[in-house]
Amino acid sequence: MTKVKATQPFVLIAQARLQFKINCIFVFINYLMMKNIEIEATHYTPYVHFDFTNGLFEMKGISKPEDSNAFYLPLIDWITKYAKNPKPKTEVHIHLRYFNTSSMKQLLVVFRIFETILEAGNDTVIHWMYESDDEEMLEAGCDFQSIVDVPFIMEEI
Repeated sequence: MTKVKATQPFVLIAQARLQFKINCIFVFINYLMMKNIEIEATHYTPYVHFDFTNGLFEMKGISKPEDSNAFYLPLIDWITKYAKNPKPKTEVHIHLRYFNTSSMKQLLVVFRIFETILEAGNDTVIHWMYESDDEEMLEAGCDFQSIVDVPFIMEEI
C-alpha cells in the first residue's frame, strides 16, 4: 500500500480536475457526432457508458463532482439528443455507491428525460443496483421511483 504524502492530495485534485475537463470535451465531441460515450471513473465522478447503438446507459461508482453542472450537462445534452430518436428499448443501469445532493438533482433530470422516452411509446426501464448492506442506496432508488414515472427494477448485488 502506498503512503500518501502531504502534497499528494493536491496532485490528486489537479489530476482529477484535468481528467474532468478532458471528459467534458470528450462527451461534447461524441454528442455532436452521436457516438457512444465511455468515461472512466475518478475519485469524484462515476464510470459512465452510453451505448447509442443498443440503447444502453450505465453509471457506476461515486458521484460527487466539484461542479455537477459541468459534469452532468454534457451527458444530459447527449441523452436529450438520444431521446429525439431513441431505440425501441432503452435500458438504464445505475450502480452508485454514493452521490451528493447536487448529483441527486442532476440524476432526477436524467431520469425525467428517460421518462419522456417512455411517454413517447418506447420501452424504458431503470435498473437500480445497490449493495445488500446499503439501505440508503435502496431507499434513494425507491425515492426516485416514487418521483419518476419510469419502471424501476431494484437489484440487490
